[in-house]
Amino acid sequence: LHLGRTAHNRYKLPINPTKDSTCNIPKQSDLAHLLRKMSLGIIDEGPMLDKLAYEALDRTLKGLAEPQDCNKKFGGKIILVSGD
Repeated sequence: LHLGRTAHNRYKLPINPTKDSTCNIPKQSDLAHLLRKMSLGIIDEGPMLDKLAYEALDRTLKGLAEPQDCNKKFGGKIILVSGD
């Protein structure tokens, strides 16, 4: 993908996630603004990510979401996961 990034880089996923981890994205950052406007997130090689990394992304996107979307999976964002 043009200007593609790894999932760890784009979403600031924790390297060693725990059950309480979140992504390292300040709520007022440019990345947070980009993720709020995002309609589709793509993660390639998704099976390589730990379940806890997905849970951290879910918590983070819920925290960045509008009030009506904060209880939806991934804050109401569509996340396309692909892999072999």
